[in-house]
Amino acid sequence: MKRTVAKRAAGLIVAGAALLAASPAVASSMGAYSPGGKAYAYSYGTNTIVAIKQNADGKSYAAYKRAAGGGDTYHAWNKSGPGTTEYSDPGSTVTQLRACNWIPDNDDECGSWSYRQ
Repeated sequence: MKRTVAKRAAGLIVAGAALLAASPAVASSMGAYSPGGKAYAYSYGTNTIVAIKQNADGKSYAAYKRAAGGGDTYHAWNKSGPGTTEYSDPGSTVTQLRACNWIPDNDDECGSWSYRQ
């Protein structure tokens, strides 16, 4: 009887390990700084929410694209000042992301696009 319990336990351990190996990998988050590091944008949660952290004075936004967005660019704004973080509404997986410094009445300063790998 002891062998039966041991065999069942071993079987459950093997089955559990197989399920873990077969489960999809959790996508890593992605992030991008604006020029001068005034803001930092990153994907959050299960990469379905975008966060934009303001590191210095001014206003900033994250420009991002989603897997189910048809190529549209979305924006999450942070107008709350240094040390604050604002979040987008959840949606499909974020595939591209960049952080921008808002420049009133001029071209905004944006960092490079970061891509989901």
